[in-house]
Amino acid sequence: MDKIKIVLVGQPNVGKSSLLNALVGPKVVISNYPGTTVEVTKVQKTFDGIEMSFLDTPGIYSISDRSEEEKVTEKILFEEEIDGVIVVSDATALERSLYVLLQIMEADIPAVIALNFVEDARSKGIKIDCKRLEKALGISVIPINPITKKGIDDLLNSLLRIKDKKVKFRVEYDDHIEEAISQISSKLKETRLPKRFISVRILEGDEDFYKYLGDEKILDSIKKNLSEKHPKIDRDIAVTRYGIASLLAEEATQIVHTVRGEDIQEKVDRFLLHRSWGPVIT
Repeated sequence: MDKIKIVLVGQPNVGKSSLLNALVGPKVVISNYPGTTVEVTKVQKTFDGIEMSFLDTPGIYSISDRSEEEKVTEKILFEEEIDGVIVVSDATALERSLYVLLQIMEADIPAVIALNFVEDARSKGIKIDCKRLEKALGISVIPINPITKKGIDDLLNSLLRIKDKKVKFRVEYDDHIEEAISQISSKLKETRLPKRFISVRILEGDEDFYKYLGDEKILDSIKKNLSEKHPKIDRDIAVTRYGIASLLAEEATQIVHTVRGEDIQEKVDRFLLHRSWGPVIT
């Protein structure tokens, strides 16, 4: 039987646990990640002849090494053998999850977006154009409702093909960052992770990635050069990502007028379908 390993990633309170329950039911195994007090949840499900393993990570706002939760998520994503990621997103605050998604895609890890709280967003006059976002990112964007299980089968079907997906979207940085990326990439050892991604993490000061340089003298030279020419390059990288995430969210978000919490178009549609008034108008 073929197997795939999927990691769930998202901010706190985006509904990852509810999604996991909708995917596989209440039978989950919760344990501390080795060497930490951070809890992770593991479950398995067979779907269409494929054995799927799901690993739910702690809620995070970015993938870095600042908090213990972020460190654990980083290790799972970038050190373990995984086949893909479900980025669980809040439709009322899409931009926040797109930042994390960009970090994942920089590592050439296939991902899908599970868009939660779509109804809440609509009640606030927010509509997400999933097709437009899919086209921009080159990945599946699937509206879900873990309570009603809407979109769950669509999500599972998209995961069946995730092994074959290639990451197409690329974060482009300013010239000074791209130059630094190229310089570091030329000095890196071969590894399964993309050299470009490792270089970006090194520029961000993530010490877990220094090991890929293999020579402390090279690292010291890079640090000295950056401190003299671009002392805030880590901030520049974050600002670029946030800018791209913001633009993607803006282009995919439609602000619509609402009438008592109901979209105007939905109100019109309901009116036209009314058994008494509909035939009169049509």
